[in-house]
Parts: sequence; C-alpha cells; structure tokens
Amino acid sequence: MALFSVPKTAVGLWQQQIPSIILTNNSRIWTRHFDENDIKSVSCV
Repeated sequence: MALFSVPKTAVGLWQQQIPSIILTNNSRIWTRHFDENDIKSVSCV
C-alpha cells in the first residue's frame, strides 16, 4: 500500500471524482482506492 498526494493543480478535478470527502492540497489517497490500470509504475535507476 502506498499513498498518493493530490496534485495541487488538479484538486478540483479529483474532488469531482471523489465527492464523498473534502480534498485539499495536503490530502493523501490510498492506492487501494484506484484501479490497477490507473497507476503507472516508474522505476528509478
């Protein structure tokens, strides 16, 4: 499990998708709230 920060430039868009809670620039969302296809993996070298 991991947490995603709500993008500061997209708080309104995320709020439309998750109307049951109030989101702020400091909000975090658990990965379990996303479909596996919604998450892009990035590897660091």
